[in-house]
Amino acid sequence: MDPSLAPYIAVALIILLMAFGAPVFAALALSGAVGIVLVEDFAFLMTRLKSISYSTTAVYTLTIIPLFILMGSFAHHAQVGKKLFDVASRWVGHLPGGLAMAAILTSAGFAATSGSSVATAATVGSVAIPEMKKAGYQGSLSAGAVVPTRFRLAGLTIAASETGRQRSRRTPSLQTAIPRSTSKAVRGSIS
Repeated sequence: MDPSLAPYIAVALIILLMAFGAPVFAALALSGAVGIVLVEDFAFLMTRLKSISYSTTAVYTLTIIPLFILMGSFAHHAQVGKKLFDVASRWVGHLPGGLAMAAILTSAGFAATSGSSVATAATVGSVAIPEMKKAGYQGSLSAGAVVPTRFRLAGLTIAASETGRQRSRRTPSLQTAIPRSTSKAVRGSIS
């Protein structure tokens, strides 16, 4: 058979299988296998399936995923987010805007241990936002204090470029992000 016809046959097979209700993954796998058999032979397909199935699953990176999920489960049941927030609240809670500063410190501490911005926002947000609302903080300030630092930096960069009143033309760094966000927290708690 002419190998240039194999892609057309494979695409037609995908459409036909999906029209009969086959799942997309099965249609793609079967049409790919048929395409390899048309271009090479069945023995080549079986050799590739043996080697690819092992080489793609026997990698160190895949062992990290269940361990990360296990770490998240430990952190959830140990209430790490709540404990971090309690420590940060005791440290800076007596200052004006202290709960917002505590949320920022908790976000930094949790992000340093988990490495995930989404996990940080979910964990710290579920603890800090209700506490801040009880203390009378606005919802936008509560959410802004929990937003991970890299998103806060992006927001500061956008805000600085739009205002036109910036003192310098450089992008705010981490050293300027925390003081700016804490000053916003102080202003938000006073008003």
